[in-house]
Amino acid sequence: YGCRLRPCCLLLLPLLLLPFLLNYFLNSSTPTPMPTAPPAPPPMRIPVPIPAPPPPAPPPPPPPVPVPVPAAAPVPAPPAFGAFGTCIGWGDPHLRTFDGKRADYYSSGDYYLVKSGSISIQGQYLPTKFTNGLAVTKMVAIGGPVLKGNKLIIGPLTATWNGAPILGQLGSHFSQP
Repeated sequence: YGCRLRPCCLLLLPLLLLPFLLNYFLNSSTPTPMPTAPPAPPPMRIPVPIPAPPPPAPPPPPPPVPVPVPAAAPVPAPPAFGAFGTCIGWGDPHLRTFDGKRADYYSSGDYYLVKSGSISIQGQYLPTKFTNGLAVTKMVAIGGPVLKGNKLIIGPLTATWNGAPILGQLGSHFSQP
């Protein structure tokens, strides 16, 4: 834009400077002396006796040192066959394990969700075009002695029992033969 000096600016400049100029000219005269109050008398010092400090108290006796008593180590009970526990899966790759810990499976692969002598549960995790490369649960397989050697596989659209399709439509039922 540039800077141009216009005639209206020249007229406004003295008006803007007028308060400063008035203040300068009115206050430039010699100041009149102001009367001052007489100086205050010096403070009076009155001697006051200071009592001697009391003798220090004897230090408290040291607290008794507790002698640690070793506690007996708890012996965990062996898990009984048929014992109940809770393992929760939600969302796609989220699990809360039997011991209360959280596990999230965002990478592709087959993972054991539960693996014991009586049952094994595996999850297959693969990415989808909707999850930007993050894996989701695609299949769950359950097997082991609890199912008497049989294998249940649950996928997104089908379920199989030992490879044979089951639960083909909504509302259908299945019982182990």
